[in-house]
Amino acid sequence: MLDRDGNAAAAVPVQALPRRLFAALDDGTGNVPMPEPRFVTDGGGRFAFEQLPDGEYELRTDRTELYEKAMAVVRAGLDSAVIVVEKRSGRTLFVHGAVESSRGGPLKGVRVEVVGQPRPASISDESGQYGLRVPLGGQLPEPSMRFVRDGYREQRLAIGAAEAAGSDDLIHNVRLDATGPLSSLGGLVTGRDGPPLARAEVQLYSAVLGRRYQAATNRDGLFTLTDVEDSEDYRLWVHADGGYRDHVREHVEVQGQGRTLDVVLEPLGSATLRGSMVDPEGHPLPGFTLWLRPAYGGRSQAVTGDGEGRFLVSDLPEGPVALETRASPQLTIAGLSLAAGTPREVLLLLDVGPYPLEGHLLSERSAPVGGGRVSLQWSRADGGVTSRSFRETLSDARGYFVFTQLGAGAHTLSVTATGFRNVRLETQVGPDRPRLEIKLPASP
Repeated sequence: MLDRDGNAAAAVPVQALPRRLFAALDDGTGNVPMPEPRFVTDGGGRFAFEQLPDGEYELRTDRTELYEKAMAVVRAGLDSAVIVVEKRSGRTLFVHGAVESSRGGPLKGVRVEVVGQPRPASISDESGQYGLRVPLGGQLPEPSMRFVRDGYREQRLAIGAAEAAGSDDLIHNVRLDATGPLSSLGGLVTGRDGPPLARAEVQLYSAVLGRRYQAATNRDGLFTLTDVEDSEDYRLWVHADGGYRDHVREHVEVQGQGRTLDVVLEPLGSATLRGSMVDPEGHPLPGFTLWLRPAYGGRSQAVTGDGEGRFLVSDLPEGPVALETRASPQLTIAGLSLAAGTPREVLLLLDVGPYPLEGHLLSERSAPVGGGRVSLQWSRADGGVTSRSFRETLSDARGYFVFTQLGAGAHTLSVTATGFRNVRLETQVGPDRPRLEIKLPASP
């Protein structure tokens, strides 16, 4: 466990909570051994939970006198876990100024709030003046404010770290654009086989206006979108569960009051996916689990390979599907499309293996660089199917970082650290790989 500067976070309680177990370790009595309820990091920020059943775990820390709460999702046995905790900060920034209308004059009644923290908020007065004290650090190192009033487009204002560090008092004047004439759009959503579809999602989006409206159909399949700003470039998207293909319609015009637009959704066919999960060297990955997510209807489901990495999933909705992990490391498979009635055979290459990659971040004078963000990416494309991986960690106070359980082959390593230029390099992962020493050029 490290802070943003790469220093060890000592005496922080951390808990491992199982989110999904893939292969429980049954001792023959029906009992599954679970981790100790809580562990406290030692002086080096280290913690360990032993004898975990294979699965995804949520690591949670408690708020302490020095650090905010933190959370990370990891898979047991697949990687070393690095939790980054934010130092607690009681500092606030007073942001104030005036809000005016694009039609001219001050704007009263504008609600000003911090995104993610709707309270406290400020309301602009008769002269358009507002003032809000914004907390810094913790979960909001770079806060963003938003300005909202009926009849005007919402506007957001981001406060950068450099700007916040320069003063405790900032002045920001804001102009809000008035919306145009307002209309409505309603209609009926049915399936091709006739029944009205309840709880279907309906979205309307205009890239020109940057406006999005959404609604859900009622039990009779009816929907209504109100207070829609007039435009000719809306994109209509309708999604319904229960085996229907999404409906997309471009260049929908909304002008004037009370337009009606009915939608008919086409039913989906049933498809089958089978194949094997292997590492980049072609070795099978037994018992590995990915989550399969269909693009059209259906729910995400776990797909687990057998002792040879083989899997078979039937009764899937036709159309594109994606596979992914839901914990660190992030593994994704894209580019798969299933056709009704024709089984799809695939070989899934995953960046998982027995190899580590470790190294040190150093300055040009060979001093260790702590708190550097190190990310590792890998990709492989074959037959239109693309497999990717992404891992990220921080260097500790000695500049040391490590990734474990990697597959062999070329990876892209990227480093960002405060006070240094970004570094990006290609590196090979495999047996007997020497430790890296990466020297970071200083920023001007």
